[in-house]
Amino acid sequence: MSDDEGGLEVEVEVQDLHPAIDYIRLWAAARQSWKFKKNRQTWLLKNWSCPYKVPKDDFKILLKYLSGLQGQQRNHVRAAAQLALDTPLSEEDGAEEAKAALHRIKLKRAGKLLKKVLPA
Repeated sequence: MSDDEGGLEVEVEVQDLHPAIDYIRLWAAARQSWKFKKNRQTWLLKNWSCPYKVPKDDFKILLKYLSGLQGQQRNHVRAAAQLALDTPLSEEDGAEEAKAALHRIKLKRAGKLLKKVLPA
């Protein structure tokens, strides 16, 4: 599977995807057979910004999933997204184009989370 975000070509092997990806796919496709799993949600909340772990198409599903998030988890994700936006790419990280591209993807995803899904 190929994923193009922010000018970075990200190759993700289907077998390498975490079970949490299947979890949100099932949530989107067959909610009647979907069951909440705390450990899967926790993984998604920690890894939402990484295109290697959450490919672009699955991030779109994740945005919908997170729109239903409530309480402390919602506040935690909002804070993490705001931190991502507020943290500049250091000059050390900027030396590698791949790291800069990943940083741009993280910023883009954080902006989408804050604007569309988790507004204050």
